[in-house]
Amino acid sequence: MERNSLVVGKELDQRKAKKEKASGEKLLSIAAAARFLNVSRPTIYSCIESGVLSPVPFSERSVRIPMSQLVLLQDDSPVLDKADLGLTISKEDALKRYSISETWLYRKTKAHGIPSVVVKGKAYFQKDALDRLFPPRSAYNRSKWFTIDDLVQAQGMSDKRILTIVSEHNIETSRVRQLLLISKEGWKKARVLLSKLERYYMTTEQACKEYRIGPVKFREIIGAAGLQGVQNGHFKYYKKAELEPLLRDRSPKIPKEITKNYIRCKDALKKYHIGLQRFLDETKANNVEKIRTSGNFVWYKKTELDKLFKKL
Repeated sequence: MERNSLVVGKELDQRKAKKEKASGEKLLSIAAAARFLNVSRPTIYSCIESGVLSPVPFSERSVRIPMSQLVLLQDDSPVLDKADLGLTISKEDALKRYSISETWLYRKTKAHGIPSVVVKGKAYFQKDALDRLFPPRSAYNRSKWFTIDDLVQAQGMSDKRILTIVSEHNIETSRVRQLLLISKEGWKKARVLLSKLERYYMTTEQACKEYRIGPVKFREIIGAAGLQGVQNGHFKYYKKAELEPLLRDRSPKIPKEITKNYIRCKDALKKYHIGLQRFLDETKANNVEKIRTSGNFVWYKKTELDKLFKKL
């Protein structure tokens, strides 16, 4: 314990000395230092880990960078010779060459372990590494092809969802080095079809939920009516206009008195934020009033559930 106290005391003294040395000098946060050098925050952390920058402890969880160190780093950055210039590309040129955002550039280079070098306040990357990650415009016809990254940014979809749509619709693909290209024409046709299906059609699952019938009963009804449906990938779609007259009158009619004073099990689970097993056990133990209606639905008395689960 005594040795630990000595170590802690020494660290506190060193921290105090650093603060005293930096007193009167402008200190910048990690984010501000990154903006000053025109680099990313990970680059600043790399400089700290390598000893290029010596931060000053500001609190238990944060540090500050003396302005003098940043200015010195900016002035003393190595100068690239002509050979190096042919192998590297600045951040600004990379954004134009690959038509990407700064956020996307740093996110992808970090994920693939591609470092940057700060030269007089500018960040440079290995050109061949970025070419493999973001093939330049000349590598493929951008008017004809999308990349997965293009669609992720534009559509907000995951890689997996994009590849599923490509597979289900047999969209034409190609490759440039390790980059998968997706036909723009094929993608747009697939999206138009999906949009049309979502607007005018519904799947079996959606129909069963809408009309409150089981899948077996649903198949019996559409089979008797001769509806074929439209197969799209793993799902079969049926026209809403054809389902409406067949199923609307078959959906169970629940009296307003019941919907006003009672609640179904699945809705109760969401309302009270509890699991199914606990719900069943406690409602049974407390003899909560319940009734069964057409459609094989079980309804529970709202006031009793409120009292039981403290939701008055």
